[in-house]
Amino acid sequence: MNLYKHLALWEEAKIITAKQSAAIWDFEHANKSSHIKRAFMLLGIFCIGLGIVGIISAHWNNIADIVKLIGCFSLLAITLSAAYSADTRQKETLFEMMLFASFMMIGATIGLVSQIYHLPADIDKGLLTWAFVSLPIVILSGKLFLPLLWIPILLGGWPLWQMLEPFFDWWNHMPYCGTIIAGTFLAILAFMARYVQKIYPEFALSKAIFIWSLFGLYLTFITGDLLIREMRFAYTGIALVKSLLLMLPFIGIMSYISYISDHLKAFYANIIFGGFYIFSLYFMTFYSLATTGCGLVLSGLLIISFVLIFQKIHKSIRMIQKGGK
Repeated sequence: MNLYKHLALWEEAKIITAKQSAAIWDFEHANKSSHIKRAFMLLGIFCIGLGIVGIISAHWNNIADIVKLIGCFSLLAITLSAAYSADTRQKETLFEMMLFASFMMIGATIGLVSQIYHLPADIDKGLLTWAFVSLPIVILSGKLFLPLLWIPILLGGWPLWQMLEPFFDWWNHMPYCGTIIAGTFLAILAFMARYVQKIYPEFALSKAIFIWSLFGLYLTFITGDLLIREMRFAYTGIALVKSLLLMLPFIGIMSYISYISDHLKAFYANIIFGGFYIFSLYFMTFYSLATTGCGLVLSGLLIISFVLIFQKIHKSIRMIQKGGK
């Protein structure tokens, strides 16, 4: 339901006045316009940066190394100074733009130093250096874009995959246990990030960690389910039971959490995710769209019947409670 319909319902229910409704509408539209402006500003800075890179690249061999270094570090100093000036003048949008420009300049500077001094072409170490050097800038950012971009750079440079290779091998042979362990770790990480976010709402990095952890959590369970299904040719029944025991509690828990935390979009998304899972489960079992369709119709009728029965029982209990009072 869009904002206009929400406001109309609230106004009709006498929750807000017509004047308050108009004020909310104007505020939300002004906020939306600022987001659009920020997005195009980021695009503009990105294009300018690419343009400068293109111009310099065209005359690269004719520029002395010392001039390249002085120019690069000067640009970095200018963007950092501009960010500081914008912060002192409380220009939030300009501050975020300059932080992003500084972040990109740090990456460019690391690449330039590596090229001039003929350092080993190790992308992993370059990304890791970029992530650690730019961390103070990311922490200062109050918007989500920069932290969301920083985390993949950190993970791309960290030798994480080599460190976890033994676990991945074990996960492939023990998909159920491996999924539970990896999922538990990501769930704890998401919970901690969410907790920090509630205490320090201006700390955008915690929100970015929460989003990536949540994405990793769903990806982990989907991957674990796929690994379990690979065993179906040898142990079809066991694979189905393991898949159900893995995915149904996960979908139920995530739906419940999103519901009690009043994130209705996430709640509906989890319900839809559950529907796709049920469809894939039927199709994996029967290998036929016709049989799968019949099974889904039956399941849908059972679910609707359960909801109606539960609603009736709940209504009866409430009436009994009111009568007792």
